Amino acid sequence: MKLFKISYIKPSMTITLDFRELEKIIGLKYFEERASAIKSKTVEAVEKAGGLVRSIRRSIYYAKIEALVPPQVYGYVVRELEELEEKIIKRYRPYRHLVVLYYTDKPFTPMIAVYKLLSSEGGYRILSRVCWKLLETGIYAERIGRRAVGVAFSAEVEPEKELLVKLREKDLVFEYYETISLDYSEKRWRDYVKRLFDRVLKKEYLSKGFRVSGRKVFAEPALYGKISVSRGVEFQSFVMEDGYIALTLSPRHELTATTTLAEEDLESYEGLKVKRLVDGKTGIIVKTRDEKASTPLKELDGKTLLEAYSSLGLSPSPDEPVLEVAIRGAVSLELPSGLKRIIDLREAVKEGLPKEVFRSLHVRPEEYRSYVEEFLKPVNPIEVAGELYHFIEHPLTL
Repeated sequence: MKLFKISYIKPSMTITLDFRELEKIIGLKYFEERASAIKSKTVEAVEKAGGLVRSIRRSIYYAKIEALVPPQVYGYVVRELEELEEKIIKRYRPYRHLVVLYYTDKPFTPMIAVYKLLSSEGGYRILSRVCWKLLETGIYAERIGRRAVGVAFSAEVEPEKELLVKLREKDLVFEYYETISLDYSEKRWRDYVKRLFDRVLKKEYLSKGFRVSGRKVFAEPALYGKISVSRGVEFQSFVMEDGYIALTLSPRHELTATTTLAEEDLESYEGLKVKRLVDGKTGIIVKTRDEKASTPLKELDGKTLLEAYSSLGLSPSPDEPVLEVAIRGAVSLELPSGLKRIIDLREAVKEGLPKEVFRSLHVRPEEYRSYVEEFLKPVNPIEVAGELYHFIEHPLTL
């Protein structure tokens, strides 16, 4: 992040809002008014994610916010700050850009079979895993609340009386409850369809060999010395009240070290933004623990990370330190050999990234359409519940 610098020593977080960087974005004319509003928005973002702001200090060059942030909400706070920074940059940056908007060629109008979970398990994360399992078998399901899923199907198909999903050696049984049609005037059903289409898009990208992290999609990286450069897009879907699905794609890039943290000569790991090798998910290292890779851990029921990594085909050293990494709102235990450092553009230029590569990562307005269509084409059309949906271009200049 450019505007926010984060320091975290569990459970205390220090967030520094850099006024010099902020001035470059919002200008000097209304700086005081806008800086004050952004400072308030920063406090709101921290507390919205579950943190507690304890003090705010301001100097000529920065505002420093001290907050109490438990490890279990650390990732949520970071995500809120990243989204706030993105909104600030989009709101105040001085240049115009092209947005290419796509719509499906027809509305999404399947029937929805609602299934309720019979056992005591539930919650968004478990149901999300269930939906991924079902999608692998060709069943287009998405969660409804914390204890039910809705399966999209065409009118001529008879829904099953129950669904059986094996998750972590446990059988979860979902019993058929009712069949409904989608009411797009209700936000919850628009959200349901958005989650379903997002899930199907991710699956399609993965099947085509792309790497998916959240809603970001990356092609195979190119290597430049010690730097790996991945080009990609971030997609965003919108469900209209008439049942049509709108889609936008924004250029994105990711620069990582070609070597793992274990292969780098680093004095400290805390605060580094990293990518996990096994699934490409990104996070921030919040703590280096005293335990080593060969130490039995209570979080792993007495097993070691050495065993866990070996089962994934990795070969860590027994002496590697255990790291706590905040990934998407949860703290994960990792080893340096399973992580690669994410590099910002300034550091990449210092390390010798060619200037032409640097320039190519900033997509000019006249290149925008061809760039995003390169990433849309592999998943267009998309099949959902037995129907093909083509995304048709509707360009808008903002």
